[in-house]
Amino acid sequence: ILHKFASPNKYYESLCLGTPVITTVKTLVGDMAAENNVGYAIGEAKDDLHKFLSTVQTEGFKKDYIEKSTNCLRLWDEQYADYYNLKLRQAYIDHIRQLSLR
Repeated sequence: ILHKFASPNKYYESLCLGTPVITTVKTLVGDMAAENNVGYAIGEAKDDLHKFLSTVQTEGFKKDYIEKSTNCLRLWDEQYADYYNLKLRQAYIDHIRQLSLR
């Protein structure tokens, strides 16, 4: 089970930086990248990496990359830019207080 304070940092960092993440299919980060169109989830085989890399110089890839970059920044601004203050800070403080009461 993913602990709510141990989030997949590379995903959130990519959103903040506006840089699409490159990750592995069938992982939490891969699923989130695909669901939000903010990155590339590729297979683990050498052929999968080769196939992905063979597309990066194409116009189609460049357009897709720009779209994903825009989606990264939009998603960051809309959902995560103030995530700590809006959601985690109080939950974390409550958690620490519960621990100190034990």
